[in-house]
Amino acid sequence: YKLIVLHYGLNVVSHDIKDYSWYETGLNNMLDHIKENFPDASILVVSVNDKSYKGQNGWETEPDIPILVEVQRKVAEKKGVAFWNLYEAMGGYNSMVRWVEGDTVMGNKDYTHPNHVGAKRISELLFKELMIMYDDFEKDHPEEIKNEPVEAKK
Repeated sequence: YKLIVLHYGLNVVSHDIKDYSWYETGLNNMLDHIKENFPDASILVVSVNDKSYKGQNGWETEPDIPILVEVQRKVAEKKGVAFWNLYEAMGGYNSMVRWVEGDTVMGNKDYTHPNHVGAKRISELLFKELMIMYDDFEKDHPEEIKNEPVEAKK
């Protein structure tokens, strides 16, 4: 594998949980395991997306989303792996509300999951960010960029 992408954690978020140390421990252990078993692979942690709950004033972002995103960012930094903030890329606070209720509907009525249009938008955002990062890397490390043919290693 050349790139392993991790994107999980949305189902653990609830507006009454404030301590995600148990999740942090699990993510640390998972990254250690992946790095040990795939030492040549790059790893990208994709944060959770926005998720809403129905509060007194209607649908709004689960307050713990930014907390979990920060845990994911901190662990990725500590482990020396790449991190992409999907929550921020979506638009941050109440972005899922806008994705569900906007002119172009990109989220399901559960105010949690992107629909097929939203998934396509996320893939476009991620691809754009990866290409920006690659271009920056290529400029800073031209000697490390090789024109190797794409074929299976034996």
